Amino acid sequence: MECVGPITCTWHWLSENMTVVFAICAMAITIWQGYLTRRHSRLSVKPHLTIDYTYSNHDFSLEYRLSNNGLGPAIITKYEMIIDEKVVPTDNFNEAKQELWHLFNGTMPNFASQLKIRHINNGEALEAGKDLVLLDFSRLKGIEPDLFNYDLIATKMAQIKFKVQYESFYGEKSPQLVF
Repeated sequence: MECVGPITCTWHWLSENMTVVFAICAMAITIWQGYLTRRHSRLSVKPHLTIDYTYSNHDFSLEYRLSNNGLGPAIITKYEMIIDEKVVPTDNFNEAKQELWHLFNGTMPNFASQLKIRHINNGEALEAGKDLVLLDFSRLKGIEPDLFNYDLIATKMAQIKFKVQYESFYGEKSPQLVF
């Protein structure tokens, strides 16, 4: 049979090469399914970090908490605590403590509070659904609450910032989280 016109030629070619056409379509569908499966796998382990704080005037407690509200672990690649625009090394507890006492000078007596600071190493993982207390100030029992200047404390809290950069299990980098 001789081809007459483009439609007839195309139809004739398709009928003779149907297995090749089906194979090409099957391969394209398989590649597309693989792409969708890979994308789903990445999304199913994507972390989402947030930093929240709680503050209570009643018993003077101040807590900054890093939480992973995502579906997979977050690999911390950079962590900084910044006080008054100065990066404070959290791996040196004494230096970090001095900076915090300097910041809160005049808001409370030095003997009135307990301080806990968390250092996060690069490469440390935070599981999905878990959280870490980054900074915890609390009034010691037996200390009168009226020794604290709560309005000044609230103002000074705005000078504490945290920067966290993290990536997913697959190495996808997140935007820098600043709080």
